[in-house]
Amino acid sequence: MVGKALLMYDESKYLQVRGSGVVVTGGANTRTTVTWLQERGTGSFTQVPGNTRLIITDFVYLPQGDLTSRHVINIAESGSGEIILQLFVDPNVSTQTHFLTGLVIGSGSTVTAFTDAAGTAGQHVTLYLVGYLARPLQQKIARSRK
Repeated sequence: MVGKALLMYDESKYLQVRGSGVVVTGGANTRTTVTWLQERGTGSFTQVPGNTRLIITDFVYLPQGDLTSRHVINIAESGSGEIILQLFVDPNVSTQTHFLTGLVIGSGSTVTAFTDAAGTAGQHVTLYLVGYLARPLQQKIARSRK
């Protein structure tokens, strides 16, 4: 495939977004909401806009200098309240995971992050997430029938 760019998704139908937040250790009571920025735009959001879905494909966890013990970082969807991903983060070691298809977050939901209650409280982990906004599947099917 020399000379052709390999696209992961159709940019005419999907909008790339980047999310970030800082998790403070100490359990679910220190929950943070991820803020999302639109690629090539000025808009930001915490709640997935209506009539779309958020597909998260990449997660990067960077421990800040004050992290001295291993923690589990939980990523949850506010709509269902269910934890969708749990990863360990260790001091001075970045943790990454990448999905080919991504994790789907429904319209109107937010993405939250929190740690386990074990270990030292009050320490910090920076999160960077990448994904894209897509139209709901039902709309695509309805349009193809017209």
